[in-house]
Amino acid sequence: ILGVLLVPLTLGVATTLLSIQQTKLNQKNRENDIDIAQKQRQQDVFLAVQAEKEQILAIYLQDLATLLLDKNIIFDKNSAVSSIIRAKTLTTLIQMDAPRKRQVILFLYEAKLIKRNSKYA
Repeated sequence: ILGVLLVPLTLGVATTLLSIQQTKLNQKNRENDIDIAQKQRQQDVFLAVQAEKEQILAIYLQDLATLLLDKNIIFDKNSAVSSIIRAKTLTTLIQMDAPRKRQVILFLYEAKLIKRNSKYA
């Protein structure tokens, strides 16, 4: 009679242990999925921020090129155009990271809007 009771008891204990193990495995998989989703979200946010900065830089460069080329303006640091360029540049630089700031400064230097060791163009 003990042998008859031992088989169902063993099956019950084994089933319970397997169920606990499966629950732990499911929890670990869920935590792993959450971690992957969080990393993907961070990557998506990073890429969106980079794309936004790149778009801001492209618009800035296009606007200044249009302003300088289409208008055939003789640049004077006291002119309204100078004020527009200064405001647009400062607004853009605030939103940029170091490599893009470098691009803006290089553009301004090559366009002869700023000079080396000079505060203003």
